[in-house]
Amino acid sequence: MPFIYLAERSIVMYKCNNLQVINGPLLMMGIVRSLIHTLLLQGKKGDDIETGCRQAGYQGSRSTLNTMIAQERKQCLQPSSVIKPKEVLSALWKMSHPNRPSGEIEKEWEASWPPIQKLLTLLVTFRQMFVKKDDTLFDSFLQIETWAGFPRIQRFLRRLNHDAVAIRHAVLLPWSNGVAEGHVHRLKVQKAIMYGRGSFDLLRKRVFHRSIMS
Repeated sequence: MPFIYLAERSIVMYKCNNLQVINGPLLMMGIVRSLIHTLLLQGKKGDDIETGCRQAGYQGSRSTLNTMIAQERKQCLQPSSVIKPKEVLSALWKMSHPNRPSGEIEKEWEASWPPIQKLLTLLVTFRQMFVKKDDTLFDSFLQIETWAGFPRIQRFLRRLNHDAVAIRHAVLLPWSNGVAEGHVHRLKVQKAIMYGRGSFDLLRKRVFHRSIMS
């Protein structure tokens, strides 16, 4: 059986070098994680945490530090204390249904953001605007932007205000662009079915044939 001869001095040097290479970073990571945990409990943000870790001797990348911060933040924060705005807005939209409202405001939401009940009332007003065909409710709904704490709601309202005329027409007038959207969707479906197997002339004939038959 073949064997490799290694001198005792070589083995000792290998062990010493590897202990320095392995134990050094592992020890530093433990110190950094403990420091991150402490700074998170103090309410520090990412930049402040990075400054503290650099001063403690951390020399790694910011991306690695962000990963450790995210992991430690999950351990520091209780799952019940984390409120996701997307889930809150989705629940409020279901509660504001004109005919079939469902769900209720949780106590944690109301405790962290008291105006949430007012937001629900205005969402109901916005949806009732289309049911009752009353565009005067639109002006009161736009006032939400001055106090709403949700960036998603603020962006939504800015877009509504930009298209205010079109929204008023959608509320008051009986016409809809649903027919045009339906034809566009039908064309896209036919185009997807024929992709790679037909030309524009064939697509044109299929569209005209459908129009004549209907």
